[in-house]
Amino acid sequence: MERASEINDANHQNEIFRIQKRMVNDLIMALSASGYGCYFHGMFIGCFMYADDLLLLSPSLCYLQLMIDICCAELEGIDVFK
Repeated sequence: MERASEINDANHQNEIFRIQKRMVNDLIMALSASGYGCYFHGMFIGCFMYADDLLLLSPSLCYLQLMIDICCAELEGIDVFK
């Protein structure tokens, strides 16, 4: 019986990971499409992620604020403390 519980826990964790991956991908795509971040040879480099950290790069404070607004809009309504 314990084995079935472990499998269910693993499946639940995998589902959470898939949802997080999709949310992060949607966020990065929204930031890239906005045109507000930095670009290098036409490649978007305005957003770097490592583990659960997000680094935004922008050529100006105004664009940085717009990028933060995009992040807030994309993640609004998500209860990360469930």
